[in-house]
Amino acid sequence: MDGKLLTKETQAERLRTLPTGVPGISYGLGILDTAGWLGRNGDLPGYEAVAVRHPADKAVLVVLVNSNVNYQDKNLSSLVANTVTSIVTPDRPWPAPTPAKPE
Repeated sequence: MDGKLLTKETQAERLRTLPTGVPGISYGLGILDTAGWLGRNGDLPGYEAVAVRHPADKAVLVVLVNSNVNYQDKNLSSLVANTVTSIVTPDRPWPAPTPAKPE
C-alpha cells in the first residue's frame, strides 16, 4: 500500500480517487477511499472481505468472513470492520454498513 515497489507517479495515480456520488466515498483504480481508509472490500457467494489501511493511523485491517449472509440486513464483514475499528481507531472507524438495497 505504501508504493515502495512503484514509481512515485504510478503510486500517485493508483491512489487518485474520484467521488462516487455517495458522500464520503471515492474510488479509483481498484482502491476505495472511505473515511481515510484505503483499500478494497467485496464479496462473492459464500465469502466477504475487507482489506484496508489508514495511513494517518498506520493501521491495517483485514477481515475475512466465510459467509455472505447479511446480519439484520447489513454486510457482515463491514459490521466486523466497524466494530473493530471503533475500538482500535475510535476517531476513524470503518463506516458502518447501511441496509442492503433490494435487488
